Amino acid sequence: MKRKVALVISFHATIAMAIISFIYSIPKNTKFYILKKDGKAMQSIIYIGNKAPIKYATAVATEFNKGADEVLIKARGRAISTAVDACQISMNKFLEGIEIKDIKIFTEEIENRNVSAIEILLGRI
Repeated sequence: MKRKVALVISFHATIAMAIISFIYSIPKNTKFYILKKDGKAMQSIIYIGNKAPIKYATAVATEFNKGADEVLIKARGRAISTAVDACQISMNKFLEGIEIKDIKIFTEEIENRNVSAIEILLGRI
């Protein structure tokens, strides 16, 4: 009986370690959400953080290469300039036939402070 329990614990520990190693291989502040409709990728969302703009530009290019029709880039505060840089790098260096469809600039209240935010929607022409 103890061997079976040890095997189950070992199996779950292996899966947990695989999940943890996968999570840590993704840049910390980058999140990808693919919304699907009729089996086709519709839109991906990328949250911009403290990494270099080229990392996020690569993520944008990857999402379009996977078949996304639109990629929404979101950033707050000091990361806004990184988001703009990532959009320009991805459009000018990596991708052709991509344009800025919409830009939203707004303010969010976080912990009784106002923080500027931006959403840039990139889409295929």
